[in-house]
Amino acid sequence: MKAVEFACDLVSSPAVKPHLESLAGFDIGTFRHSARIFWTSVLAGGEMDLTLRQWTELACGALFHDLGKTGIPRGIIVNNGSLDPKQTEQVRLHPEYGFGMLANFPFNGARGPVIAHHRYKENPYPEEGRSHMSELAAVVAALDQFDALAYSRPYRDGLSMSKVEEILRAQFIGDPNVIDLAMRIGKQNLPAELARRLRI
Repeated sequence: MKAVEFACDLVSSPAVKPHLESLAGFDIGTFRHSARIFWTSVLAGGEMDLTLRQWTELACGALFHDLGKTGIPRGIIVNNGSLDPKQTEQVRLHPEYGFGMLANFPFNGARGPVIAHHRYKENPYPEEGRSHMSELAAVVAALDQFDALAYSRPYRDGLSMSKVEEILRAQFIGDPNVIDLAMRIGKQNLPAELARRLRI
């Protein structure tokens, strides 16, 4: 199956649409970020030796990696200033919130990347210490971090590719080949048909 066809079918599926609509209605910045991670994860999965179910779980884990943020007051998520300690702790819990929101999701393996996508470096959340990451979670974590560094935010410009790679290689605890993959595909634009389906 071609990547574009796979992605478009997935975002139109009954299992995905309710969570997708929740994310889209919460914050457009978070939604666009999630859409980019979704597409690059679809591309990554197409290069990996995955079953169709594993590819689906990878893509859904990427699409919903920040779903838990919808359980946090929107004002905290869109705040471009400093957060107080209580607000920071709320944000740190978003992987756990997302994990819970997907409790009945039919592609259960997607929950792994959701809970683990911030466990790629020392002092990650939601738990302290270095953690073992599954292959799917490592891909989502690397692409998420790539996107966070490479794309501009309201409070800073995106970093150069050389700086992004430097930071990833210094912090990422998973397979270094995953960083190579992220650097190669992390800036791939959404295809027009997928952008139309997502309405962005």
